[in-house]
Amino acid sequence: MSFLNSSQQTKISHDALVVAQRAFVGLDSDEQDALNSDAEAWRDRHQEEFAPKIYNFGKTPAYNVKITMKESNNSYSLDEIFESMKKKQDSRTLTINPGGFLHNSAISLPGLAFIKEIIDKNNGYEFYIATLITYRDAFGFPHETQACYLVGKEGIMKNSADITMSHFQHCNTHNCSDDDCETQKN
Repeated sequence: MSFLNSSQQTKISHDALVVAQRAFVGLDSDEQDALNSDAEAWRDRHQEEFAPKIYNFGKTPAYNVKITMKESNNSYSLDEIFESMKKKQDSRTLTINPGGFLHNSAISLPGLAFIKEIIDKNNGYEFYIATLITYRDAFGFPHETQACYLVGKEGIMKNSADITMSHFQHCNTHNCSDDDCETQKN
């Protein structure tokens, strides 16, 4: 019978503790709250605002949290979009306590009529909302969360109301965290 030496046992215990106690930052699953229509902005610029709640689902604080959001079209690959976001991350950092959330990060989107017009003119056009969250856990380890939504002709055909999350679907890739993001690359 083989026994692990004490340094191996200590490492296994430490790794289990880190996984069980670390911060896990991601977007709230209640996506219907993610799009807010600002009546004045809608009249002036025909825009909507994507403002997801970003939660720490873990048991310890998330430090140095950086949130980057971008809207784009499919003239760029998702890998290119996320790589460009990593290069242009905001220098502002935040802390999210366990069970806490942020609801002050937002990106303005074109109105539904504009998106519909572009999709109708350009067969195969898709519109993306990409979110990149980087942070450090209480143990000092870096983490990354990616979230991606898209709207294409199928989503627009669902209804013709103001743009809502019902128009969007999750992208096939880039809805991941940490090492899973590397395996999801296009």
